[in-house]
Amino acid sequence: MHEEPPYDWIRVGFDCSRVPKDKDVLMTATILSGVNEVASLRAARSEEPTDKISVLFAVQENYRQNSHLDIIIVPAPGTADDVQGYTLNMNRIVELARAGGVPDL
Repeated sequence: MHEEPPYDWIRVGFDCSRVPKDKDVLMTATILSGVNEVASLRAARSEEPTDKISVLFAVQENYRQNSHLDIIIVPAPGTADDVQGYTLNMNRIVELARAGGVPDL
């Protein structure tokens, strides 16, 4: 498949096997142009045998500065657990990917 312009596709994965089965895991890439959101991509934990989630995306250079990827671990319903997670800057993700790949987190 030919793309014009060609994109640098990046896949970021998260290994859910260390998270209790009763908690949901959401991975959301938010692409921003200044203060305006131009795209959102989401992957969610499923009952797949691998218990991993990943999101594949390409971000133009002028959108990377304010864009980010969030990985949220949602507490099980009826518990007093806090929401946990990570926020990764899109510039850092691209930097890591160019240095040899972004491993599963």
